[in-house]
Amino acid sequence: MRKLIFLVLLIFTSNVFAIFSDFDNFFNKYVDENGFVNYKNIDREDIDLLLNKITKIDDFSTWSENEKLSFWINTYNFLAITIVYENYPIKSNFLKSIIYPKNSIRQINGAFDGIKYNVLGNMMTLDDIEHNTIRKNFNEPRIHFALVCAAYSCPKLLNHAYFPDNLDLLLEEQAKHFFSSKKHFYLENNKVYISKILDWYGEDFINKYYDENNFKWLSKKDNSIINFAKNYVDNEIKDFLLNNKYSIEYIPYNWELNEK
Repeated sequence: MRKLIFLVLLIFTSNVFAIFSDFDNFFNKYVDENGFVNYKNIDREDIDLLLNKITKIDDFSTWSENEKLSFWINTYNFLAITIVYENYPIKSNFLKSIIYPKNSIRQINGAFDGIKYNVLGNMMTLDDIEHNTIRKNFNEPRIHFALVCAAYSCPKLLNHAYFPDNLDLLLEEQAKHFFSSKKHFYLENNKVYISKILDWYGEDFINKYYDENNFKWLSKKDNSIINFAKNYVDNEIKDFLLNNKYSIEYIPYNWELNEK
């Protein structure tokens, strides 16, 4: 009986981790160490392999929280690449080009809220995955340093997958990388410049990171962001954040494609 239970668990575990290995192989093959994607050389068979696998997971409800969140992050990043690949080279629209770069996922109609893929038997857009699944069901604001929507100003896209057993470590590393990059965070003239991502989603940090005893001149959202950020910057910047009064300014978002 014990041997049977062990075999069932072994089969289940290998089924769970097979999809993560497939994600890992894909990102390793097409994403470089700087987080840029080699869109023009993606093999259609590699796309179809993963598209097929993410539809057929029939035991997802039994997965752990880390397994589920790792799956959703990998799936979002993979599908963002897929949308660009299926519309590559991107054809720009005159009106959209007034606002967005010609070489941008924003030029693709419905990239976030219209194009759907079968995930776990449900037809889902990128917005469905990010807003209606991840943000709704996981109290984890660090996902904003992991989800990559194919743009230059996104967090760095890893060239490997998020696995359940290293999810927390990778989210921590992504947060540290984010706040160490002047693309996302820097100080200048008594102002703190922060990525537009945290302007859009700063409310996600309030529940865990709002500090009513510090940063009293800031809004609740900005207070929470700074209280979070102070844990991921060097000591000199942390000292500045804790002992000075400053204003917050959000960095304009660069929607150019994260292309190699």
